[in-house]
Amino acid sequence: MSIVRQNVISLYREFLKYSKTLKYTDKDFFLNRIRKEFYDNRNLTSAEEIELHLKRGKNFLSNKRLL
Repeated sequence: MSIVRQNVISLYREFLKYSKTLKYTDKDFFLNRIRKEFYDNRNLTSAEEIELHLKRGKNFLSNKRLL
């Protein structure tokens, strides 16, 4: 398994863990949105695009909000 794939799977798992801590947000909506984003981006091949999306996801988790 490549490093990039491991990073993507790790980020997905972090989102799943974060979803369990949500109190004032519809958890089903949040989980469906996360699944959709990962599903929509599953065919990315450009390293730059993948890194951009990984950074966006990590920023979201660190700030607990979308930038």
